[in-house]
Formats: sequence, C-alpha cells, structure tokens
Amino acid sequence: MQQDIISLQLKKARKESGLSQEELAKKVGISRMMISRYEVGSSNMSLKQLRKVSKVFKKPISFFFNEEESEDSGKVWKEAQKYLELFKGKIGDKLNLSPKEMLAFSLNNTKDTQKAIEEAKTLMRNWYIAHNMQNITNKSFEEWWENSK
Repeated sequence: MQQDIISLQLKKARKESGLSQEELAKKVGISRMMISRYEVGSSNMSLKQLRKVSKVFKKPISFFFNEEESEDSGKVWKEAQKYLELFKGKIGDKLNLSPKEMLAFSLNNTKDTQKAIEEAKTLMRNWYIAHNMQNITNKSFEEWWENSK
C-alpha cells in the first residue's frame, strides 16, 4: 500500500512539473522504463532513488508518502509530548526506551494495542525516512524502533 502512494505521488509530481518520463529518467540517472515501473508500482523505489527524485522536484521525501499536516497529526504530537512528560516523571530524564516501548507505555489500557503499534510504526517509519534519521542516528529504522545497537 505504501508503494502505491509513492507511485501515485511520483506520477503526480512528474505531471505537475511537465516532465516526461524520459526527461525525469535523465535527471535521475536511470532508464525511462524504470520510471515507468516506479509509477505503475511494479518496482519499489530505493531510498537513494527517492532522494534523487525529491531533489529534482524540490519536494521533501515526505511528499512521496502523502504526508500532509492535519489536525489529527497535531493532536498526536501533543499526546506524545504529554506521555514524554509522564515518562520523565516516572523514570527520570534519561530515556533508554525504544519508541515502540514508549508507545506501548502510552497505550497501556488500549484494547487493540498491536494494531495501534503497527499503525504508529508505519507513521514513524515515514517520519524517519523523511527526516533522514538514519544518517543522524546511525541506525536503520528497525534498530531505532527496537532501540538496538
């Protein structure tokens, strides 16, 4: 499903810019056929290619995940801040918990915790990629999510 969003956003950005698949391919340094495969979703675009494409279109990587600021996202981050303060009150300022563990703590009484964790993981993966966190943390998303070294 995420690949479908990337494919749609790629095609949308290309059409808005007025570039042909051939022109985009030349700018990115790949074949026109590969652009076509990305647009129809028959091939997955690597993060490296996604970065190149985002530079061509002068769009953040998050654009390709269809991440738009919404009222709900603002509420989510306010809730996250509230739970962070709860954590600090319970375990001090040195948080060594993974994002997954923090989320589980915040959902302690939720009936469908696993579903909530999976949804949050998807959102966090998109955020992690969009903000180039792998270069900052020197960890893959999975290592960061699980807080492993």
